[in-house]
Amino acid sequence: MATIGNAVTSVMDVITSTSGTLVSTVNTVAGGMSMLNDFVGAQRTMQTKRLAITGIEYDDVLMETAALDALKREEKIKAYVGNDTAKAESYTKHFARLSAALEAAKAPVE
Repeated sequence: MATIGNAVTSVMDVITSTSGTLVSTVNTVAGGMSMLNDFVGAQRTMQTKRLAITGIEYDDVLMETAALDALKREEKIKAYVGNDTAKAESYTKHFARLSAALEAAKAPVE
């Protein structure tokens, strides 16, 4: 009889120990999920702030960048053409031809 009692006690001890480990594991996972949730929330807040700040100056930066790019292209053309009237006429002719092709491509298709 004592052997059965000892066996039952041992089984109950194992069950208690296992359930304690399981509860500890679940608490650890829950704590980790809480930390992950806090991290994601903080990142969302920071991203919202970054987007708000970026949006304020986006138009200005876009226009400044486009204007500088146009200036650089213009300087490059002037440097290449220089005072050479033949190059200037050729450039103007090609630019006009390409502009006309671009305008034709923009026309609505019927």
